[in-house]
Amino acid sequence: MTTNRNLGPQEALRKAYQRAGLIAAIEVYKGAMHGFCALDSQAYHEIQAEKAGGDYFICSIAT
Repeated sequence: MTTNRNLGPQEALRKAYQRAGLIAAIEVYKGAMHGFCALDSQAYHEIQAEKAGGDYFICSIAT
């Protein structure tokens, strides 16, 4: 597998899903850290957790 080091993490992730034949929505939640949707997490971010809503799977990228 070849990689392009000039790709941002979101674009690299999109391409990986595409190569695997999977459909994915990649979104960056500004100001949120990993674990931002868990109410009992120190990383909980109410505004971004509400924005993420009921998404089945969230892969967060810290900004």
